[in-house]
Amino acid sequence: MEGLLLAVQSGEKLKTLVKDKKSLADYPAYSPLFSLQSILLNIREINRLEGHSESVISVVFSPDGKTLASASRDQTIKLWNRQTGKLISTLPSERYAKEGHSDRVWSVVFSPDGKTLASASGDKTIKLWNRDTGKLISTLEGHSELVWSVVFSPDGKTLASASGDKTIKLWNLDLDNLLAQGCSWLKGYLISHPNAPRVCANRE
Repeated sequence: MEGLLLAVQSGEKLKTLVKDKKSLADYPAYSPLFSLQSILLNIREINRLEGHSESVISVVFSPDGKTLASASRDQTIKLWNRQTGKLISTLPSERYAKEGHSDRVWSVVFSPDGKTLASASGDKTIKLWNRDTGKLISTLEGHSELVWSVVFSPDGKTLASASGDKTIKLWNLDLDNLLAQGCSWLKGYLISHPNAPRVCANRE
């Protein structure tokens, strides 16, 4: 409480000094307050990104800071050039509109390497997108209510999702590991079932 009172008193004194145009040399203790005021006065809007047809719910920067992704009630994700403010692409594109979410997008996040985007939606799914091509990589289904949020693990191999169904789900995105497990399982199966049809063996 005392700290808050001191801040208010300092603020009032600062107003008086500014009004009376006193020299900072006469009030050295208030120099930091003038510096703070100068910083606050220089905080301003540097760009405005417009393009969504409904309200924007979530925004996130790419790991390199050059791209901004936005998630909206209009069921799309948009990628923006941070420097110019220009729209780079919309996910899904009109060509692949059927691959998009069927409800508002609540959250969007970049993978640590910046190559993949994950989006969480009211349609109870998470979608993975290729950042460069804009194509849908995969749709993750399992939640029974809308998905509020998604986040990648630091190594990018796991995705966590939070849902209205009161659960958090962890998704294994380590494709190399999954393929290795699959091959190991298939090898074991063929050993124990030597008469099983070798469908893949006939394909190059």
